[in-house]
Order: sequence, then C-alpha cells, then structure tokens
Amino acid sequence: MSETTNETKQTIENLTLALMVLTGWSEENRKVPGTIIFRTWNGYRYEAINDLENNKYLKNMHGFKSIVITPEGLTKAFEIINKLGLHTDSPLIHCCKTFLPVKS
Repeated sequence: MSETTNETKQTIENLTLALMVLTGWSEENRKVPGTIIFRTWNGYRYEAINDLENNKYLKNMHGFKSIVITPEGLTKAFEIINKLGLHTDSPLIHCCKTFLPVKS
C-alpha cells in the first residue's frame, strides 16, 4: 500500500467532513436540554475522523455509533461545500446553518 500524501490526506478529510454534514442530522442535546447538536454516523475512515477531531471539527464519543460535529466543523464543511459548488439551499443545510457562530 502506498503512502498517502499530505494533499491526498487533506482532500480525504475535507470530503469526509462535507459528507458528514450532508448526511447528518440535528437533535436535542441530552446533556444540555434546550440546545441542539448536529450528529453524523461514525462510519468513515478512522484516520480522517481522528484528524478532524484533533482539529476540533468533531467530538467523537468513542464507543458510540454517531459523532457530534462542532460549530467549527460545520463552518469548515460549508466552506468546502461552497468551494465544490454544491447546492446548499436544502432544508438540511438551512437547519445546519443555525448552529454556526454569529460573525461580529
């Protein structure tokens, strides 16, 4: 098996994060009632998940089947989605954008 280049590794991480947002869902945070979190399934490449977690884009609750995407992760995912020219007017995308920090 060949060594993964840094550029390839970054591309995998970016596409993984974008797919996580495009296939994820929102739900009430059981730890903080009244707040909403954004989740996705924990079925992606292990190395990419670890790197995204190290970059504070994910909170991987080890042993669970789903992962929490942080507001920073959502922001980064929308940058990637927009850069790819994907349609972002879906109800899911509008729902996700409510999680993003307000820019001052």
